[in-house]
Amino acid sequence: MFKFLKIQKAMVKQLSKLETEKMALDDRETELTRGFETLSSEKQSLAAVVDTLRVRIETLETEKAALEAAQSDAIARLEFMEKEKIGSSRYWDYMWYIKTYHHDFTRAQALDYWYRTGWKLNENPCPFIDVGAIRSVSGNINPVIFLLGSNTDWVTHLTANPYEDRIDDHVARYREAKEKRTKCEGAVYTCVTGQYDSMAHLKFHEYLDPAWDYILYTDNDALLKNAAYGAWDVRPLEFSALDPVRNRRWHKTHPHVLLQNYDQSIWADGNVNILTDFLFKKIRTEHRNLLIPRHFARTCIYQEAAAVKAAGIDDPALVDAEVALEKAAGFPASYGLNETNIVYRRHKNPEIIRVMDEWWAMIEKYSKRDQLALSFILWKHGITVESVSFENARLLKDDFFTLAHA
Repeated sequence: MFKFLKIQKAMVKQLSKLETEKMALDDRETELTRGFETLSSEKQSLAAVVDTLRVRIETLETEKAALEAAQSDAIARLEFMEKEKIGSSRYWDYMWYIKTYHHDFTRAQALDYWYRTGWKLNENPCPFIDVGAIRSVSGNINPVIFLLGSNTDWVTHLTANPYEDRIDDHVARYREAKEKRTKCEGAVYTCVTGQYDSMAHLKFHEYLDPAWDYILYTDNDALLKNAAYGAWDVRPLEFSALDPVRNRRWHKTHPHVLLQNYDQSIWADGNVNILTDFLFKKIRTEHRNLLIPRHFARTCIYQEAAAVKAAGIDDPALVDAEVALEKAAGFPASYGLNETNIVYRRHKNPEIIRVMDEWWAMIEKYSKRDQLALSFILWKHGITVESVSFENARLLKDDFFTLAHA
């Protein structure tokens, strides 16, 4: 009996142990079930996130494709517009280009090739610009697009007359119309000493106004052999006592002496080609006594003086003496500045005569760079630079063609 009770007690103990283990297993099962449920929930959440991301990716890919299409379209439109600008500009000469570089292209193919490749090989689009020189500043910008959008004097890279093949016809038409005119409105004039300006550039202006005479003063023996050169009536110098530059400046500042048979005059430097009737219309409609282009880069004589000295184009001592005189007189900085490659005057006007005489006196005594004196003289006479100015001729690319001095 005692043995039986002992066995029974052991069995009860064992059963209790098993029940404890069973409870632990049940708890573990419950824990695992809950973990599985949590994982299932997380899986569902992750699946939802993945779906959201997939939709977002698809949306972004659609947007990317649309942006790429828009970018491609914008580039195509930009290329089309730039090629239109180049092709319609004076800088594109299809026949010259394919002949010079031995290309077998149609007109459209030639323009497309030059636009994409040719300029990168320093192929010039016409005979009168130097792509390599322009690229030294324009970098990766197409040189013609750079020229068309430039606010500097990069047009000085134009080194040949693009209108030379039309000279004879233009001059013949001008002289025929001139013979039929009922009155002369004035004189366009210039002065060439030695070989300062290329004769081909000088021969005529693209636009010749038959109401105006064209007069060329020179000491060039080849020019003086004939009474006319292109549209110009050739005359000998009226002043030659100083250096060639100042001799030209004397003619520039003395229309009231040279052109006494005319009431108004237009001075044009020998490297300026007048392309349209822009200036003549301005003269006829605005009735001003003096018109000169603004300077293309600066608005201050003192800045111009520094630029002249930095470029080494005149005696620094003369420049310094002129600046000292102007400062001592109280001439203000940034009063305005003109580029005097074109000067229109009603040259019989008494005040204009005084301005011209004083301007010449400064050029004769101080710097030969006439732009260093004009604003100062205007200021002395109470004339603002802006009141006598129009847009710089280098920037009015449709109306003027400014070539490089030889």
